[in-house]
Amino acid sequence: MTDSLMLKTLDFTTAYFGVLLGQCALISFFLFPLIFLLREILFKKNIFLKGMSWGLLLLTPFLGKLKIIYEEDLFRRLLDCWNIPCMNCWWVRYGYLFGMIVCAVFLFSGRKRLVKFVKQMERVQICGQEVRINKLAATPFTAGLFCPDIVVPEVMQKELEKEELEVILMHENNHIRLGHLWYYLLWDLLQILLWPNVFFGICRKYFQQDFEEICDRITIQKSGQSAYDYGMLLLKSIQILGNGKSGAEGGGAAVAFAGEGDYGELRQRILKVSAFRPYPKPAVVAWGVAGIMMLAGVFFLVIHSSYPRYVEENYIVVKENNKDPIVILDSEEYAHALSWDDSRVLIHRVAMDRLLEKYGVEGKQFWLGFGGYSKIPKMGSGGNCVEVDYRGKEEILQIPYSNSENNFWIALVKQMP
Repeated sequence: MTDSLMLKTLDFTTAYFGVLLGQCALISFFLFPLIFLLREILFKKNIFLKGMSWGLLLLTPFLGKLKIIYEEDLFRRLLDCWNIPCMNCWWVRYGYLFGMIVCAVFLFSGRKRLVKFVKQMERVQICGQEVRINKLAATPFTAGLFCPDIVVPEVMQKELEKEELEVILMHENNHIRLGHLWYYLLWDLLQILLWPNVFFGICRKYFQQDFEEICDRITIQKSGQSAYDYGMLLLKSIQILGNGKSGAEGGGAAVAFAGEGDYGELRQRILKVSAFRPYPKPAVVAWGVAGIMMLAGVFFLVIHSSYPRYVEENYIVVKENNKDPIVILDSEEYAHALSWDDSRVLIHRVAMDRLLEKYGVEGKQFWLGFGGYSKIPKMGSGGNCVEVDYRGKEEILQIPYSNSENNFWIALVKQMP
């Protein structure tokens, strides 16, 4: 019995999260165009706000329980194209889970290979800082989360001046200080959860370009260099690397100084560097605080406009043999006729007589269903059922029962987000 309940709970959990994440993936298709509108129109001249606009993606895993998508006809019909197959077909919901596993293996195996590759490199001191030396002619990059390593190619260590190496290390340290490696991890996690959305793969390079541009601007201002000198250092670094292939960058697990883009992307980066103007640091901090507050405000609005973890069901079901079940939705209608606790059902005969007469229940033996909960509309579980022998004359009929909701698995499902 326990094993069967556990398997049913696991299947329900798979269906529940399959429905939610599938809906979030569909909604996120519309979120990417919004982000690009913000980047290219509203925040076009402010790279810091452009970078922050990607924060809207953090909302996507929480959009699946919004009340509006269940209560508005247009949204409900659109999302039912996914919800109904996911709830009714086991291969659909388990297929979504399988897709998540495949995506996670692909992304995190790349991260693991990168970390292993970096750990094999020699440690040296450059400009008073410990870095890893790469024998390959690859662009400098940073990898790792808790103990990040800066990797510099041996050829650049030999050919660049000390002052130039200091600027490159400053650029990589800015990535670490600003938490960009953690942002790439969040991107990977979102891509795993919402893997059907191909925009996560397509837009990754724009996401990375924005953070490279942010680091370029911060590095120019902190180093005291002119935009011309910084641009020349960028070109010199690329020239030194020549046609060397990286082979070490982990698809977002690392952030790089010189980059590996094509000519058009490099040209755009140089043009943006050449257009650098000093920025007021207090204003950037203010934009950051305002952006975080706005994102937090939208997040709390989403939570407030969503269904809670679970809703107790207040309707009852009366079922006679060989007849269709009768569902009584209004709890006030049966409140005087029926009540229950964890061990017994109490039927108040006078009020119950009126209720049964109203709904045309004539038999003296019937089944009574009550209780249960729902996570989202059309998805719930629990509930109890008792057989009622109504042939007696007791003023209050007491029916003992074993409450099926008093178990670990149902309590666990109720507390799931």
